[in-house]
Amino acid sequence: MRAVVATAAILSTLLSGCALFEALGGMPYATSEIDLPLEPSTAKLFECVVSSVQQLKLLQGLWDTKVSRFDLALGVMETGDFSEAGRMGFRVRAVHFRGPHKVQLSLKAAGAYYSDLGVEQGLNQLRSRVSTCAEIP
Repeated sequence: MRAVVATAAILSTLLSGCALFEALGGMPYATSEIDLPLEPSTAKLFECVVSSVQQLKLLQGLWDTKVSRFDLALGVMETGDFSEAGRMGFRVRAVHFRGPHKVQLSLKAAGAYYSDLGVEQGLNQLRSRVSTCAEIP
């Protein structure tokens, strides 16, 4: 019985360690804002973000294209269970600010043992693609 309790304690420590490591800034993470020349609908903007992520996945298969959050009322869209700790790959959060005509893009890009998969380069590629398609009315 003691062995079961000890094993459970060790597993719970290890599993919570991922969340703690990420909360302390261990996850490769970058964020950027894009000023939008026009005010697209939130749905149209999020279609643009999803399309951009799908295109990037064709270039590098580590982009997670599963839309795990799509909240038009709050203006938030996420791929790859963005809020979850301990996930590998490129995961995106887009937040549409309606008043100032902006979108904030956030990217997590972790490989094994939280190695950086190229978060800055990935964000630049995403930003470029979203900037291009967000200009189309």
